[in-house]
Amino acid sequence: MAVGCRFQNKRINGALGYDASASVVQRSAAGFAMSLDVHLKLLSAARLVSVLIVLSFAMTSPATARSSLLKSAKKGDLAKVQELINAGADVYAADSKGNTAIYYAALKGHADVVDALLDAGADVDAYNGFGSTALHMASYGGHVDVIRSLVRSGADINVVNTPRNSGFANDTRRGPEPSTPLMKAAGAGRLEAVRALIELGAELPAPRAVAAAKKKRHIEVAELITTQTRLAKAEKKSPGGSGPSKTITFTSDYGRRIAAVVGISRYSKLSNLEGAARDARATAETLRALGFDEVLELYDEHATRASILDLLGKQLQEKTSEEDLAFIFFAGHGTTETLPNNNKVGYLLPTNGDPDSAYSTGISMETITELSNRLPAKHVYYAIDACYSGSLAISRGQGSPNRPGQRYQAVQWLTAGTEGQQAIERGGRGLFTTYLLEGMDGEADRNGDGVMTASEIGHYVKSRVSSASKDRQTPMFGTMSGNGEVAIRIGSR
Repeated sequence: MAVGCRFQNKRINGALGYDASASVVQRSAAGFAMSLDVHLKLLSAARLVSVLIVLSFAMTSPATARSSLLKSAKKGDLAKVQELINAGADVYAADSKGNTAIYYAALKGHADVVDALLDAGADVDAYNGFGSTALHMASYGGHVDVIRSLVRSGADINVVNTPRNSGFANDTRRGPEPSTPLMKAAGAGRLEAVRALIELGAELPAPRAVAAAKKKRHIEVAELITTQTRLAKAEKKSPGGSGPSKTITFTSDYGRRIAAVVGISRYSKLSNLEGAARDARATAETLRALGFDEVLELYDEHATRASILDLLGKQLQEKTSEEDLAFIFFAGHGTTETLPNNNKVGYLLPTNGDPDSAYSTGISMETITELSNRLPAKHVYYAIDACYSGSLAISRGQGSPNRPGQRYQAVQWLTAGTEGQQAIERGGRGLFTTYLLEGMDGEADRNGDGVMTASEIGHYVKSRVSSASKDRQTPMFGTMSGNGEVAIRIGSR
């Protein structure tokens, strides 16, 4: 009985011992909880989140952390990327292909993520297994804001992506054709990206970029690069052909310089033209490079009769004032109608124009004169690359250059040929526009005085086109009204 009682007591003591230990743990846990509660209350919500992120990141493997950063950058999840950066994520980490977080963010156009990674010290020129950088990918995707951020942060704008540069010496995979960011943008048809890269200093000439654009039939991109190359060459020339560079800019005697450019290659009732719209776009680019304040554009099927009249008679009118220059360029079909009295009337034909109904579907030269009268501009200048555009001729005159303090209202013109002549295209470009743009690059400054007048441009274009066409096309130029003259000053902007 006593033994049994001792055995029972032992069990009871064991039970009592366990209960006592549990009681101590419970009391300790309760005390810890109270203490933790007090401390947690002292922490701000933001601090608590930060602590939890750090603890979570510390428990994550490097591979998982890297994968998380790359995926978040690719998705454009700025908040997650910033959290990972704050927690110590390696912004230099790359996946098996050598692609970093900034590479993926640039590829997808996530400018805010790119900026966050750059601020965290990401390598702006990091390249993957094929030597491609973030700038290559931003250019390929046409992400202009990303391109600007990368270049501002020191990205090599002319870097070539070749496996030789990548450090993957034993990589036998066939990578892309070695290319610069400009080639990437050109091949993908990214017009605004190409424009931005050239503006930011991409090397010109760039024949391989032009070839890449043409290969994919991005003709407008190819023309942009060609035009900018031509302008760059002109800026490197001095009046004597050597020495310090010069720039070409329209005289500052004008308040603003506004242009309206119309180019039509596709016609619904006429044969299509190969280079009219292309020439017009090249002209628009040249005018922008010359410092025009605004260039209004209208191309192909959008260039209906109503749209052209609205552009010239309303939009251009609203944007010009009495101290401005209005420059109007047209490239497309033209026609001439002979009236019963044997007078001839010339017409510009819009995309839906019909030469058999020119009066009702075309835009007559008389209408052009009326449009000129509607413009309050100081000077109005027409350059028309169209067949039979010689009918625009009203009177020939040399005019007199405008001088500071004097205000002349003059309307001048330059046309592709005389009455009855067709405008010749060669190599997909109009002869007239080719030499017009060349002349405006500074080649038309005949006397070397640093100022090109409309008459000098006219003489230059007439001479070059007549020679190139063996007199089959002879441009005409003159003054429609007034006695002032458009002037282009060569010198520092």
